[in-house]
Order: sequence, then C-alpha cells, then structure tokens
Amino acid sequence: MSRRRETGGARACAPEPIRIGLNFGPMRIVFRKTIGFRKRLERMSRTGARILVVDSYPEADALASALDSDGHRVRRVADAAGAMTTLHGERADLAIVELTLPGWIDGVELASYLAAREVPVVLTSRAADAEERLKALPYPSLRKPHDPAEIRGQVRRVLRAAYGVA
Repeated sequence: MSRRRETGGARACAPEPIRIGLNFGPMRIVFRKTIGFRKRLERMSRTGARILVVDSYPEADALASALDSDGHRVRRVADAAGAMTTLHGERADLAIVELTLPGWIDGVELASYLAAREVPVVLTSRAADAEERLKALPYPSLRKPHDPAEIRGQVRRVLRAAYGVA
C-alpha cells in the first residue's frame, strides 16, 4: 500500500519558508524569513553585525578597526581559503572582500560563493584599473584607501538593505 493511500491522498510535508527579496542597487539579496532570520536580527540589534573582512593588504587593519569601533564584531582573514574555513565554523552577517586575493580563488569567485550562502558582500580594490570591473559586478564596492565615513555608510546601507537594521 502506498503512503499516499494511507494518508487519504494528502501528503504531509513541512511548509516552505517565506522568502523575502531585497534590492540594493544592482545587487539583489534574497533571505529566508525563518526563526533563524529573526534570531539573527535580534542578535545584530543587541551586539552588532558579524563582519568578515577578506583582505591581505595592510589597509585591512584600518578597515577592521573602523568597523570594530562602530560596535561590529570583525573577523579578518587574508585569503579565500581562510574565509571558507571561517564560514564553516561561524556565520557572517556581511563580508568585505578584496577583488584581488592571493591563492587560487579571486574575490569575484569568493563573492559568488558568499552570495550563494546568503551573505551580503561588499567588494574593495586598490587597483586603478579595477574601477570598471567593480562597476560591472552586481555588488556594492569601496575604493582603497578607505575613508572611515565611506566604510560606515556603505556597511549601514548594505545591512539595512539585507536585514532592515544598521
């Protein structure tokens, strides 16, 4: 006898999570509105966002300290492999990724990986020729050297677009 016959023709299944879509310029972020999402919003409003900074250049220290002074919890890694390892152990609310990373994965590939894991991404670059490449990508960007006011503004805009909090 099939399972469908035992239940009288109706299949018992869990309801699908509600998906909400948020637009931020050219970037579209889609998150599941679940209990985990609500808990994340509550935690971010109490303790600040968890921000992953993936950058091997010395300017990343200034970036991390500017974000830390705003009350965010910042984790800094130097390459994509370190970022992936970090994300297997903990969750990030936002990632700031250098366009040119050392190793076998560049910033664009890492940004795609993070976006698939529903982590909002901001790309940064030092190179002058990277300006056109950054504009062509569907992620917000920051130019180096970083201006603390610009960093804070971009992080607030992305967190507000993704989660409704800043």
